[in-house]
This record gives sequence, structure tokens and C-alpha cells, in this order.
Amino acid sequence: MSQDEINRPSKKVKFSESLPSVPKGADVDEEDMGMLRDAFVDLINKLWRKPQYIQKAVHWLDSKVKADALRGDEDNFTSVSVLGKLDESWICAWLVANSGISLGGLETVCRKDPDTYKHLLIFALKCSLTVKMPLCCKVKSVCSSSLKRRHEDCGNRLQAVTDELLVEPTNKCANWGAIGIYEPRFVKGNPNCMEMLHRPTKHVAQVPPYVVITKEFTIKCNWDDLEAYACIGKHCKPLCELFADDCGPYYIKQWSGTEKDFDALCSRRADLHKTALQNLAVQTDAHLKTPEKFNKASKDAAKVEHMRIARQALAAKQKLLENVRQVKLG
Repeated sequence: MSQDEINRPSKKVKFSESLPSVPKGADVDEEDMGMLRDAFVDLINKLWRKPQYIQKAVHWLDSKVKADALRGDEDNFTSVSVLGKLDESWICAWLVANSGISLGGLETVCRKDPDTYKHLLIFALKCSLTVKMPLCCKVKSVCSSSLKRRHEDCGNRLQAVTDELLVEPTNKCANWGAIGIYEPRFVKGNPNCMEMLHRPTKHVAQVPPYVVITKEFTIKCNWDDLEAYACIGKHCKPLCELFADDCGPYYIKQWSGTEKDFDALCSRRADLHKTALQNLAVQTDAHLKTPEKFNKASKDAAKVEHMRIARQALAAKQKLLENVRQVKLG
């Protein structure tokens, strides 16, 4: 574009309308290119008439480009650092695949609190979002199977979670009172909580008389075994402190930061993945070679059959000629 076209917005529209044809690849036909050009011209026209949206449009496009870069290709992440920085859409897909939650239900609760999908991940895996991801988790299938194995080791916490349990009917937020880690138990006639249930392990802790937790208390962070607490005003009580060291929230170690156990788990899954790929390659190679041998044998057999038919035809022709010669001589 010339400087005059840049300075005068009306020129931009004419410029967009006179754009040269874009070279097409083998997979792009003329109709598709026409639609793309029309959409591009329409976009320029709209931005020219609504210049207040230009910066917003550029910001949105930049965010989409960065998100696509982080997502990587279909089989691999571009990079991995910690659990909490995995691609959002990939995490959501993993949560849906390993629970009774639908994508629609997950979107509903995330509209109220955008971090709900991260809370569900903490809940499912009993780990912090700071857990460092091993390099082998760049392969999405290895990452998925590693998280699934950890989820199984933690008791398949998401398995029984459905949209009906997850979505609070009134506020449409995540109903952690129904699906969360801890459930306070009360006795009729006593306003104080007598027992605290750790739902994943079904371990029950007796609440000491000097610890006051009533129905007016709210349980916060009920997706995290070690961070959940009951509070009212400024009075807070960490719920993990009610349990002995070998049960409830301590029955399975909570992971955070660099975890050798997680590294070992991912390495085993990567080895299984590698072995599976090698076996698949061997099977595929054998599958491809078998038809080749079969085809060669088939061709050889067909060639022999054609030669046999040709010999029979030649013999019949020679016999016919001999008969004709005898008739003429006779």
C-alpha cells in the first residue's frame, strides 16, 4: 500500500477489493479461495467503519495465535512446564473423557469461575498445579495416560461426578458441597460438627470438642485435600488437621513441584507408548509385506494359468490346421 492509502481509510477498502489472487495449494479450490477473499474484504470494511474495534481485534487475534502455538500439533505439545500451564482446551477434553461431566456442563461452571477446570484437575489428581511435567509428556498420549493412571491411583475421583452433581442449580457454579473432598457430619440436636468425612477414602475423623464447626461455617477450597478449610468470618480451621498422618488426606501423597514418583510414572507410560508404537510398526510392516508376497504368488499362478490356456489354444489351432490340410489333400 502507498502512504496515501495508509493515511486515507477509504483507500483501504479499495485496496482490499483489488487484492491479487492468493496462490492456491492442491487442497484449496477456487470456491474456497473466493469465500476467503470475500471474508477478508468484509473484515476490512467493518474495521474501517468501526475503528474503535481495531485494537480489540488485533488483541484477540494475537491471543488466538499464541494459544494455537501453545497447543502444538495434533499429537504433541509445543512445550511443557508445569501441570497448570497445559493447554486449557486439552485439559477440559481430558476431564470430560475421564468423568461423567459433559463439555456443556463444564462450560457452564467455568462461566461462573474460569478456574473451575483447574480445580477439577487438582481434585482428580491430588496434586498441585506446580507439579513439573517431564519432557516425555510433550507427547499428548503419554501425558493423557500418565494423568489417567494417577487418577486411578487416587480412586477415580471424577468417575461418579455428573453434570447434575457438578452444576449448582441456582447459581450455576461448581457445587463443591456435593462433590468436594470433605463432608461435615452433624448429630441431631447438636449444632457442632461431630465427624468429618474424607469422601475419596471414606475415612472419618472425630472432631475434638474444642474445635467448633457449625452449619454456619463454609468449606472453602474443597477441591484440595490439604488446602481445604472451614471458615466463618475470620475464624478458619484447616480440615486436614483433623486426620491422623496415615489416613484421609494423607493416605495418598499429594504431589507438588518436582516429583520423582510422577517422573517414574510418566517414564513407564512413555516406555509402554514406545513399545506399543514399535509393535504397531511391526504389525503394520508385516501387514504390508504379506499382501506383497501374496500378490507375487498370485501373479505367478496367474501367469502359469495363462501359459497353460495359451498352449491349449495353440494346440487346438495346430490340430485344426492339420485337419484342414488333410481335407484339402484328400
